[in-house]
Amino acid sequence: MTGLISSMHEDAMHALRSNDSELAKDIIQRDDEVDRFYLLIVRQLKAAIESPGLSEKIGITHPRECLGYRLIAKSMERIGDHAENIARNILELDHEAESVDLICEMGVLAHDVVMRAITSLSKNDMKDANRVITDAAEVVTMGIAIEKEIRRECDITEVSFILESLRRIAEYGADIAEISINLGTEDLR
Repeated sequence: MTGLISSMHEDAMHALRSNDSELAKDIIQRDDEVDRFYLLIVRQLKAAIESPGLSEKIGITHPRECLGYRLIAKSMERIGDHAENIARNILELDHEAESVDLICEMGVLAHDVVMRAITSLSKNDMKDANRVITDAAEVVTMGIAIEKEIRRECDITEVSFILESLRRIAEYGADIAEISINLGTEDLR
């Protein structure tokens, strides 16, 4: 699921930069796979709660961890939804946005936040998870600044939606990092 949402996000930024409508359509179709992965993960977590033997096999030491992993899976599914939203708005753009480079820079930073959050989870790195939360806030601030700058453009509706999706992606990355910290803290008890 991580690889899929990562490629959707990267491709969305490429589609925006190159105004590639075919790539945008492909991203929209891939979101269905993310949704299926999410449902599979939820079913597996439910089975893990019901079967201590299965929990042990997949590395879950306490049933309460399943809640954290379920929230992470939901955040990842929502990241896929926002990559799809970006792609849909790319298809609606009737002109190339003046601030494509700034938007793509924000997209790279949002992607980095998510990937570092997932890495901090897998490595149980609470220090980096805390940095991810700070960096996500910086992405949100960057989005606000970009939106103020592009208000001169005649129609910024789609661009505003793209910026909002990038902000939400970064915020979901921060959510993953926060859950990672909580799961790591539980390990210390």
